Formats: sequence, C-alpha cells, structure tokens
Amino acid sequence: MSNERIAEGPTGRLIGKLKQAIGTLGGREDVAREGRLQEAAVDAQEEAAEREAAAERAAQQADVDAERDAARLEREELRAEIQAEQAEEAIEQQTERAERAAAADAVKEQAGAARQEAAADAVADQVEERGRVERAAEEAKALEFEQEAQRAQALADNLDPEENR
Repeated sequence: MSNERIAEGPTGRLIGKLKQAIGTLGGREDVAREGRLQEAAVDAQEEAAEREAAAERAAQQADVDAERDAARLEREELRAEIQAEQAEEAIEQQTERAERAAAADAVKEQAGAARQEAAADAVADQVEERGRVERAAEEAKALEFEQEAQRAQALADNLDPEENR
C-alpha cells in the first residue's frame, strides 16, 4: 500500500470495491488486494467511529446517571433534614405542653394550698371564737354562782344574824 491517503466512509468503500473489481478483471492481484485492504480500512474506521460513538453515549449516560444519583441523594438528604426539623419541632411542642401542664399543676397546687390555708385559718378562727364564747359563758355562770352565793349568804345572814358577828 502506498502513502496516499485512503478515502473514508461510503466513498472509500466504493473506491475499494472499484479497485478490487478492476484488479480482478484486469488480472492485477495487487490492485484487487489494495481494494480489499481499502475496504477493510474503511470497515475498521467505521467500527472505530461506532465504538467511539458508543463510548461517548456510555459516558453521557454515566453523566446522566451520576446527576440522577446526585439529585436522588440530595432529595434524601433534604427529606432527612425535614424529618429532623419536624422531630425537633414536635419535641419543642411536647416540651412546651409539658411546661404548660406543669405550670397549670403548680397553679392548681398553689390554689389548693391557699384554700387549705384559708380553711385552716377559718377553723382556727372558729375554734378561737368558740373558746371566747365558752369563756364568756363560764364567766357569766361564775358570776351567776357568785351572785347566788351572795344571795344565799344574805339570806343566811338574815336568818341567823348572830353568826355573822
């Protein structure tokens, strides 16, 4: 084969077939062989081009797959972040509810303690008042007994005036 440039594609294949036919018809095996070689070279170039195109398509598909995987991963990360935020918010709400319930319980407890204290004060006041009433009644009774004793003494003095002397 010479250093001449071989035509590519359908033109190169046609030239190869023509050389092969001319060489076969003209009895020149070297020209026929050159035609077969040119066809083989065109076949090899086409196969190389097909393989290169397939490799390019595979690389593009790999890029698409990588982008798809990256997008999926990002979605999953966002979902996880959203779930974490929702869980944190739920915990905060639960904590707030617990704090409000505890505050309400404390208020109820304080109100109950205040009611108990007021009731105890009222009972103490009643007991104190009852004690005053009973003392007053006893003092009145003692006064009554003393007056009765004085009357009895006066009556006894009237009955036996000499004994008092």
